Amino acid sequence: MHPSIAFARRWWLAAQFPIGANNTVNLTQIVLPPGPVPNTGRDDLDYSLGFELGQALLKLRRPWPALPGQEVEIDDGPDYLANLSSRIGYGLAVDWVRMGFLGAVETMTNVALNKPDMLSAVASRLDRLTDPAIRARIAYLWEAGEPLPTVFDDGFDSVTMATTTPRVR
Repeated sequence: MHPSIAFARRWWLAAQFPIGANNTVNLTQIVLPPGPVPNTGRDDLDYSLGFELGQALLKLRRPWPALPGQEVEIDDGPDYLANLSSRIGYGLAVDWVRMGFLGAVETMTNVALNKPDMLSAVASRLDRLTDPAIRARIAYLWEAGEPLPTVFDDGFDSVTMATTTPRVR
């Protein structure tokens, strides 16, 4: 494995997503290792890793299922999108990661505006996306070199996170 890919793999696998822990929700629950997001040199992998980070942001906005009429209070102090985008870093080295991250948010916007009938399915899939599941999905990207279905894909339902967790070397 090329040294830059090995470093990027370690960086991503160190990320934590304890979203909704202790019945609280805030931006600090997307815990990225120090420094800018590393580039792998593989545009498809960088885009997919960014998309996983974008799904984590969506999960942060829906940390647990809400009962009908119930609102989840979220600390809106910082602008989550701008804050996470700046934590990715800037420049050509992270453009594909940023595009993947923003691609997840753009896809959610498209679903909400143009395919509202899909919203309940997407929400249900986000409800099943846990910290261990996000980490397993990222680990799977490294092991298999290909993304799993996203919360926007029907195939997401057929993915059992426990069976997709690869061995981590």
